[in-house]
Amino acid sequence: MTLYYDENTYIKFGVTNNQIFVTEYVDNAYVRTEKKDFSFEGRVLFRVETDGLNRTFLLNNKILWRWTDVTSICSEGLTKGNVLQEQLMECT
Repeated sequence: MTLYYDENTYIKFGVTNNQIFVTEYVDNAYVRTEKKDFSFEGRVLFRVETDGLNRTFLLNNKILWRWTDVTSICSEGLTKGNVLQEQLMECT
């Protein structure tokens, strides 16, 4: 699952082999990452709860991580532009 603002800022929440992870990408770098071992059997439910700048990441309704001050779902303050915005401006 990707919580996406643009190509400069996003959060990924998902699985790889026998791990579950969440990682935050801001301005060319992963700035925060959490991982846990997990044995997958059957279906799983991923959920993210949002409360202001706080994010709670849940798997099968159990809290895995709580992050505060999550400002990465916007690019306010970044000096580089949004590629899509730049492309749209070139078309007008």
